[in-house]
Amino acid sequence: MGEDNGTQVSDALGNVESMQVVDKAALLAGTAFGLKSVPIPGYGVIKVKPISRAQAMAAYEQEMPAAEMEQMLVSQACVEPTFTRSEVAAWQKVDGAGGNIFKLVNAILELSGMDVGAGKAAYKRFRGPA
Repeated sequence: MGEDNGTQVSDALGNVESMQVVDKAALLAGTAFGLKSVPIPGYGVIKVKPISRAQAMAAYEQEMPAAEMEQMLVSQACVEPTFTRSEVAAWQKVDGAGGNIFKLVNAILELSGMDVGAGKAAYKRFRGPA
């Protein structure tokens, strides 16, 4: 008898769907998650990856101003081109409040499976003492 590389899953309506068993090596290496190209009008695209759960949890445990949280998020998620925190800080100085960084952050949050609306709450959480 052949090796079973999948399993069948029933949804709430009783529909049966065959699914492949997880490739654990790809899952643990983070290669199972794709990239997203975020258009930056007038410049091109920035390719981003989702942030990991570990990165999100580490960020949540820190108290930092919203600008620093944004610098950390963008520097961790941008794949091509890559950005350092100081480069993101320089970009923040010349970008509009609802500009390209805002769109990029929302795309990263969405790709990471985080609620885009949670960005505002996260900014308040990371803001720290006034």
